[in-house]
Amino acid sequence: MTGNNPKVHAFQRRARDAVCDFRIAIKRLSGDATYEELRTHWSLALSEFRKFLKFAETAARERERNGWADNLIKERKDNPILNYAFHARNAEEHGHASSAKPEPAALRIGGMFSFAGNVSNVTISNCREITTLQDGRTIERRVDGQFSTTDGKISSGWLNSQVPVNSQTPYIQLLPAMDRGQSYQPPMLKDVRREDLADVFAQKICHWMEKKLKELEGF
Repeated sequence: MTGNNPKVHAFQRRARDAVCDFRIAIKRLSGDATYEELRTHWSLALSEFRKFLKFAETAARERERNGWADNLIKERKDNPILNYAFHARNAEEHGHASSAKPEPAALRIGGMFSFAGNVSNVTISNCREITTLQDGRTIERRVDGQFSTTDGKISSGWLNSQVPVNSQTPYIQLLPAMDRGQSYQPPMLKDVRREDLADVFAQKICHWMEKKLKELEGF
């Protein structure tokens, strides 16, 4: 417990606030966020993550829990996702290019076409996608259409497609973070699509922050 030490109470409260604000920021990464808003929300989430690290460590050292504080730093360094997020925020603070690239909504037609954002007067005539199966047979599928798109969806016209048609919502593409002359690559996760990576990272970071906050408040 924190006892009556006002400094400990203050730092723990600020660590708790950082967790709450992190949750708010990552919630806005999904849903109806526009691609222009995504970078802002991701940057805010990284900022709150850094605040949590600072205030949690300080609160622990005020309680003379230096071993816990040292382990907090070690866990951050040893975890590829946490370490990437830490250096991505550092890179932003030092004026380097953002490690997050917002990608607009897009209409994807099989493996042949991708139309991002708003596109007018698209004409596809007698296009064919040919797939070769393992047994050597081929499958031919046809695409024809004349249409316009808005936010990755067909807003007018028509499309006849024998291949899958998908509307991709806006997402954050994570890029290498350059911090103090060293490049930190976003770790790739098995079975996680590139467009889902930022959201998966955010959820894992949030879970870790909540776990460490619970430990901190249990002293």
